[in-house]
Amino acid sequence: MRPEPQRSEAGTTLIELLVTIAIMGIAFVGVVGGIGTAIIGADFQKRGATSGVVLTSAAEKIVADTTPYKPCALPADYQDATASPSGFLVAVTEVLFWDGGSRYVPSASCTPSVDKGVQLIRLTLTPPAGPRASELEVLEVVKRQVSP
Repeated sequence: MRPEPQRSEAGTTLIELLVTIAIMGIAFVGVVGGIGTAIIGADFQKRGATSGVVLTSAAEKIVADTTPYKPCALPADYQDATASPSGFLVAVTEVLFWDGGSRYVPSASCTPSVDKGVQLIRLTLTPPAGPRASELEVLEVVKRQVSP
């Protein structure tokens, strides 16, 4: 009869197994946290880019030739041109008039003699609820009266 081969007693101990599981758990948490941060960052950037496009589009509608110059206009006079996608709120907050010198005057003190055919229009965008909801964006555009 042959003697039976001896089996090795070497193997993984419980301590080694627990250390391995702990290391893998910590790495897993780090990877999942990184993915979550990347998703939040991408959403933040997308909202910022969309806000810029919406605000610029509204400003371009106001200065376009299809929107007529309105002498001594109030912010409400240009509000129709600021229609925006759902969730975004674009508003004309101020219309200032160039006095022919070095300054702009508010619409409250506008008279036909003060309005020289150049307006500074201030638009404000409020983004929808989300990471950038508290950030207002402001854009100023100049509209000139087109001579006939």
